Amino acid sequence: MSGDVPDTLPEYCENPFIARLPPVLSAAGLFRTLQDLPRHDEAERRLPSHLRIHCAMRLGRYFDPNERHIALEQRMDVLIRQGYLGRNPNTTDYYLRLRNDLARVSARSFDVEATPMCTTANGFALIGVSGMGKTDSITRILKRYPQVIEHVEPVAVSQVPWVKLECPYKGSVKQLCFDFFSKMDELLGTSFRKQHGGRRAGVDDVTLQMAAIANRHAVGLIVIDEIQHLTEAQGTGSKEMLNFLVTLVNRCSTPVMIIGTPRALPLVQGAFRQARRASGVGSVMWERMTPGKTWDHFVRRMWAYQWTREHVDLSDEIRAVLYDESQGIIDVLVKLYMLAQVRAISFSAMEPRPEPLDAKALRRTAEEYLGLIQPMISALRSGRAEIIAQYDDLEPFALHVRRALDDALMRAGAAPDLAALDEPTIGETAKGSETADDAPIIAALERLGLAPDIARIMVHKARAGMPGASALELSGIVMDMVRGRGPETPPKRSKGRPRKVEVEAALVAGDIRAIVGPDKSNCYDALLAAGVVKPPACSRLVMEDGFAAWRVSAL
Repeated sequence: MSGDVPDTLPEYCENPFIARLPPVLSAAGLFRTLQDLPRHDEAERRLPSHLRIHCAMRLGRYFDPNERHIALEQRMDVLIRQGYLGRNPNTTDYYLRLRNDLARVSARSFDVEATPMCTTANGFALIGVSGMGKTDSITRILKRYPQVIEHVEPVAVSQVPWVKLECPYKGSVKQLCFDFFSKMDELLGTSFRKQHGGRRAGVDDVTLQMAAIANRHAVGLIVIDEIQHLTEAQGTGSKEMLNFLVTLVNRCSTPVMIIGTPRALPLVQGAFRQARRASGVGSVMWERMTPGKTWDHFVRRMWAYQWTREHVDLSDEIRAVLYDESQGIIDVLVKLYMLAQVRAISFSAMEPRPEPLDAKALRRTAEEYLGLIQPMISALRSGRAEIIAQYDDLEPFALHVRRALDDALMRAGAAPDLAALDEPTIGETAKGSETADDAPIIAALERLGLAPDIARIMVHKARAGMPGASALELSGIVMDMVRGRGPETPPKRSKGRPRKVEVEAALVAGDIRAIVGPDKSNCYDALLAAGVVKPPACSRLVMEDGFAAWRVSAL
């Protein structure tokens, strides 16, 4: 039996606004349409480290729908189609509503109706903690529908099946209307923002114009994201916004969907439920996923996307750690898995080593890269509602993930090319050509956090590229190599009296006088190269499982 069910209902076929929409899909058809799984090839495990890091980053777009996404799409589809039933251009409904809009604009009041009309629209609210994929899911579902459909018969009109807006930060109804005008101008090439969005325009005027435009262009659904911004509205701003949305549903027959975090729940329960037809579709709370069949299915399918050299089977211990460190938040789970692979691959770029994805590696990844959200994770572990209510925004987490990825890419890119040194093994590399003068330099680099074997390799490479260089110059070259810049062109030596800086190189390793030099013209650069001071971006050399890496941290 086919998974796609055509629109055969008479009330849908007889309405041009509905007939031009995509067909109603079964659950199986929706699953195939919505899923977005990354490309994966076992042969990619043999790619170089820097390329495999990019492969692992495909998980950032991972989307594997489950029953809650299917149910959400079905409710939204009903919301759009039912809203059009009362605006059929093949009957007088559509034209009578346009007539009512004209009367309201003329009287500057929503209470005026030239012809009393019944609404078929509904209100719908989706509330859930950040990171559960609300916005991403809504966006993917809405992409099933075209944003503009051109009609010639029975009426020449540009139909707009959906418009997605973001709730203004201070809950301004006027700003929401301006954003609506701009979005319609973008879609239709109109000038509504210029016509109705002047600074002197009153709130009543712009709200009436927004409702009239929504009816004129048969807007099937208005989605308003981040509704929790209303909690920051001053005075009666939140009440005015919610009353306006209720009016769109009840008086103008325009379906409205709001999306927000639990912080908006008191507002939704207290005001938006006043929409007479809100109970027709209802509201949905997206709680965190809990251990069970759905969770296990999601983790099992995600775990198949590995780009580490060694494949690790999913164990009960790993499954438990994934849940404990993500607390059922999908975005955190996927990012944790992605960063664990990036971390393992980037470390192996410094020296050939295993790339485990075991429970210990996942714990270390959460500790190092997800520290920003640990207070939120701890609050979720506690199960106390009053503590959890303080953490409903994961936007800084997304920025932190991007920073962690940049850090890993920089670490992999700064890794020395061991094969280019023509040495059989790491242990033999430094011993074969190490001189007595190199020992203090290696010791100083070790105190700065560089692993002994890597320090010997880099000193050997620096000396090969600049024979006769002083200890201070070699230290600077090595630090440049660690930072990924490569050695700077050495200045030409003048004949005659030796430079005083070479004499001072014999001072105790780490002595600032030996680092700065006598002229003190570039003291900051010298101290920075030696690791004594930190740059404004707070780059610092740290030890990662015995290997050196530069990490960027917040000020």
